[in-house]
Amino acid sequence: MKFTMAHSSIAVKDVERSVDFYKKAVGLKVKSVKDLPHINLTYMVDEEESGYELEITLKKDHEGNYNLGENPVHLAFWVDDYKGALAMHQEMGCVLRVVEPAGIHFIQDPDGYVTEIMPNP
Repeated sequence: MKFTMAHSSIAVKDVERSVDFYKKAVGLKVKSVKDLPHINLTYMVDEEESGYELEITLKKDHEGNYNLGENPVHLAFWVDDYKGALAMHQEMGCVLRVVEPAGIHFIQDPDGYVTEIMPNP
């Protein structure tokens, strides 16, 4: 039996704002959109279309901020130009913290989700 990762889902307040953030911050692009009566599902992929997707979910009847909990799951991306990515994220104002000993940094999207940025191994 073989399992393959399909997607991670994040619930957002504003789909367009989130799509713009992930396009600029990590280079994702919209693959498909499912607009259902009570929910909108927008699927984003990386440029290589590795098969793994980020599902941006808008629950149309949800009001207010989402409770992300004390230790929310985070996304992680490898990047081929780590220093360039860090500079870009600093310019965007989305750097949450830099962990210099590990050579990584974390960014935060408009809904509070955290994404780890790591140099390509």
